[in-house]
Amino acid sequence: MSSKILGVTERYLDAANSDIAASALDPDAEFQLSLVESQIGHTISGHVLELGCGSGSLSLSLAKRKMEALILTDASKQQLAICRSILALDKSYSVSFKRLDASRPRLNDSVFDVICGRAVLHHLINPTHAISNYAPALKQNGLMFFSEPFLQSHLIWLRALLEIQETVAIENQIVSAHLTQTIDAIRVMADLCEPKVDKRNLDDKSFVDVDEISREFRDFEVQVVGVKPTQLSGLLERHTKFTLTAYFGLKDIEDVPKSYWRILESYDDELIKIGIPLEGTLLMRRLEVRH
Repeated sequence: MSSKILGVTERYLDAANSDIAASALDPDAEFQLSLVESQIGHTISGHVLELGCGSGSLSLSLAKRKMEALILTDASKQQLAICRSILALDKSYSVSFKRLDASRPRLNDSVFDVICGRAVLHHLINPTHAISNYAPALKQNGLMFFSEPFLQSHLIWLRALLEIQETVAIENQIVSAHLTQTIDAIRVMADLCEPKVDKRNLDDKSFVDVDEISREFRDFEVQVVGVKPTQLSGLLERHTKFTLTAYFGLKDIEDVPKSYWRILESYDDELIKIGIPLEGTLLMRRLEVRH
């Protein structure tokens, strides 16, 4: 990860509020997991490794599945502590935690039935190289999946936030700080994504190069399952509320001016009209070896 991206990412981590159950504020994680399960035809189970667990948005949904073993990892001690505190609220969850850098993990071979993550790959300089480090750790017939924002999501969210900055009077300091810092962070990601978006069709702006991954991992069936705006309506508004509360510690969402939400709602409505997906899941199933 470049120092420029790392800087804005760490700013989010440093601002994280352990008093907020961030995972409970991200219903999209459960939807994405259910979408994966509908594709593979069964519930996620076995020995599972989550990379970049963060504050636990996907972790909570995984823990509810009661699998044989669930290992939650993140490069940040602080994020692991937050995730641990959230999952500790339910004593029935059986999980373990490990500090691990998703860009260069050290994993034993043929250990996991499932390796997964949410909003991890788009933070990495070379997702394909990172995936090559994960693949050997999968058992035969193993599964990898990563739910990520599509490239255009950063551009659209940035455009909406810039409109808010230009037109909405904001008195609450936390809301104002969130807007400024989020614009800074999203602008970095948008600058990286925009050249790639310009070269692709509207319905093919995956966060990874699927053709490249298919060539690199010939022993996997590779697909990207896009989420239609109608399936996750209100995504921009919901994601903004998530970052305000989970990362910036806003206690009362009523402190945000209503015109703030109206602008985000208008962008969400427009996305539904034109049908551009903002999120999707990279699904990689290891093919059975025939002798």
